[in-house]
Amino acid sequence: MISRRLRCGLVHLKGYIYAIGGDDAKETAEKYDPSRDEWTTIPPLPHPMCRDFCSVALGDSIYVIGEFEEGCYSFSTTNNVWNKITNRNMPASYPQAVMYQGSIYCTGNMGPMIGVVPEIYNPAKDEWKQSGKYGFASHATIMARYGETLYLLKVHRNTNLYAMRTSIDINQYQPETDSWQSDIDSRQRQSVQDKSSLVPPMARWLGSMGLRHTLQVHCLTARMVPQCLRHYGTEIYKDPPSHGEEGSGISDDSNGEDDLSEQEDDGSGSDNGNI
Repeated sequence: MISRRLRCGLVHLKGYIYAIGGDDAKETAEKYDPSRDEWTTIPPLPHPMCRDFCSVALGDSIYVIGEFEEGCYSFSTTNNVWNKITNRNMPASYPQAVMYQGSIYCTGNMGPMIGVVPEIYNPAKDEWKQSGKYGFASHATIMARYGETLYLLKVHRNTNLYAMRTSIDINQYQPETDSWQSDIDSRQRQSVQDKSSLVPPMARWLGSMGLRHTLQVHCLTARMVPQCLRHYGTEIYKDPPSHGEEGSGISDDSNGEDDLSEQEDDGSGSDNGNI
């Protein structure tokens, strides 16, 4: 990497990895070409971005969403230029954004006493609108897309300041009604074949780490395919089960593959990390 970056934005888009801003390089950005093992600079950001911002890819552009005075910007990888876009209606600290169904869904966190209403950005109209009727208040908020479903996880600290565990509420987005359904754990446990049933166990794992460590987690999803299976204590190998056979409970259907290919094409995976 050309510049050392702490807490920068990382985005994958059309075969490249983009590193944006960061504590030590607030106004700069660069991209990595895996085929050449080479970093090159891209035009600098219109406004310094460090620490608490998020970045996400949609189409051929990268969108950067800041907290308050930082504002929101987009970078066209086709034209190699940054553009100012409309700011959120209700900016908040610790923004998180996810690409979902051709739009950008964003939320933030203002602590356990102030609710933050998720917002949806329409890139064609350059406008934000409220998602759902109510705001979410918690110690931390995590937004993640799993398959074709969007989740918002609320992290609550134990009343004992020194307690290790935290509790997490799971809210599932309902695109038909533009609403967020809460308390989905019991319903999803009814079918282990449902991919979304993996989300409640993930939430319980996050809750077991305590608030300080949960705040440092960034969620992403990816398909994992074993090369082969081996019976423990033997040298007998078995091919992975084919479609329709009994296996791990995660069906390897075309919908999942389409979802992954969509992430590759649209660069829907994003993260803020340290390099």
